[in-house]
Amino acid sequence: MREDLAVTSYATAQRPGDGAFQCDATAVCTAPDGTRAYALLDGVGDTLAVRSWTRAAARRLARAAAEHADAEAGLRAEYGHYTADPARTAGHGLPCAAGVVAVHVPGGIHLDPDPDITGLLKTPDVPRPQTDSLTADIARLKKADRTLRSRHAAEQREARATTAAYANHIQALTLRNAELEVENAALREALHQFGGNVASLPVTF
Repeated sequence: MREDLAVTSYATAQRPGDGAFQCDATAVCTAPDGTRAYALLDGVGDTLAVRSWTRAAARRLARAAAEHADAEAGLRAEYGHYTADPARTAGHGLPCAAGVVAVHVPGGIHLDPDPDITGLLKTPDVPRPQTDSLTADIARLKKADRTLRSRHAAEQREARATTAAYANHIQALTLRNAELEVENAALREALHQFGGNVASLPVTF
């Protein structure tokens, strides 16, 4: 691959799907020495808060990887930044994401691949406990998010049904009060017409 193409040519595309918000994000950052980092984050959730956090986190991650000129170092730096946040250890349910980073360092290609990576590429079907665990965690978080959204929707439907029932009840009471006013007016008119021929009955309790 030509060096100029590797450095200058890149593109991203997103497909919103059926979610209310696009909570995936990409970012690119180029360091002064020409090192360029590409970050892709898959945000967990479907809210404005998750979308905003994921976009900012993608930019932070791309910048860290470009500054370190190393994808793993950038990931570890940002991971350390987020795990140091006390709010994330207090169970506040803050946004999270799965991330992928690639770094291009101008001036050559690394010709000595890491033997561990080479082994992984040669045996793609061998279970990766850490990867499997992350995948399971992401699936669990997404399932929990769907459950919460479904529960919230059910609560909203129940609240709307209750509100409609109260509105119908109030409307019925209002109509009945109007009918009673008409009946009272008719009785007062009858009393007025009969005049002294109507005697009051004693009231006992």
